[in-house]
Amino acid sequence: MTWQTLERTNHEEGIVRITLDRPDTHNAISPQLIDELDEALKEAEDEEETRVIIIDGNGPSFSSGHDLGGGEDGFQDSRRGWSAEKRLSYEQEYYWERSMDIRDLRVPTITQIHGYCGAAGLMLMSVCDLAVASADATFQQPVNRMASAATELLLEPWEMGFRKAKEFIWTGDPISGPEAERLGLVNKAVPEEDLDEETMVLATKLARQPPFALQLSKKTINHAENQVGRREAMYSHFLAHQLTHQSDEWTDWHDEAGEKWEEEGLRAWLNHRDDRFDIETMEDIEETRED
Repeated sequence: MTWQTLERTNHEEGIVRITLDRPDTHNAISPQLIDELDEALKEAEDEEETRVIIIDGNGPSFSSGHDLGGGEDGFQDSRRGWSAEKRLSYEQEYYWERSMDIRDLRVPTITQIHGYCGAAGLMLMSVCDLAVASADATFQQPVNRMASAATELLLEPWEMGFRKAKEFIWTGDPISGPEAERLGLVNKAVPEEDLDEETMVLATKLARQPPFALQLSKKTINHAENQVGRREAMYSHFLAHQLTHQSDEWTDWHDEAGEKWEEEGLRAWLNHRDDRFDIETMEDIEETRED
C-alpha cells in the first residue's frame, strides 16, 4: 500500500519500521496522517511474521504535534466553531479510539524520538510500549498555554509521576532527552549518532523473544495499568479536555492567536503562545508583564 504521509521499511527478523513523512511540517499530525498510520499499523499487525513495530520520523523532528496549518487537512482554522457534539465525535475517533488501538496492538511498539516531540507527538509516543530518544531531543507539553487542559490524552502522571507531571503540563517548559529518561518518559536517551543502532538493538531483542509469551505479557501489563485506573483516568481527562474547548477563555485565546496567524503567520502565533512564559528571573517577569 502507498501512503502520502508515511513510509514503511521491512527489516530482518520481523521488524517493521513506519516513518512519519511530513518533514516540511516537522511531522505535524494531521487527520490524513492519523488515517494512514492506522492503516499501516493494522496492515503490519495482520502479517504473521511481524514481531516488532518501530515508529520514527523523517526530517528535523519526530513530531511537532497537532497540525496547526488550518484548512481541510489541518486543525487550527477548520475546527474552530465546531459544536461540542461534533468535536467530541471527531476527537473520540481520531484521538481516543485510534490511540487506544495503537496501545492494544498485538505486537510491541517502539518510538524512536529525535528533534522535537510535543503535544500530539507525545500522545503517539505514550501509547507505544517503549521509547528511545536522542540525547538532544526536546519534549514539551505546551497545550495548557493555549487554554486547553493539556492534550486529549493525559499521559504524564503515569509516565513521570504526579508532581513532575503538574510542573511539565502547567509550565509548558521543554525538557531534554536525558531529563526525559530520568523521569521515565522514555526508556533511554542516547547520543544522536547512536539512535538508529540502539533502537534496532532493542527491537531485535524483542523480535527474538517467543512471540506468544511476549504478546500475553503485553496484554497483562496493560491490564495491570488499567486495573489501577490508567485507562479510566485518561478517558475522564479526555472528556474534561473537551469541556475546555467550549470555555470563554479558549475562545478568546484562539481569537487572538488566530488574528496573529492571519496577519503574520505561524511564528507570530507561536510567539503569542510562548513569549509570556520565557522567564527565568524577576527582570524577565517585569519585561514580559502584560499591561
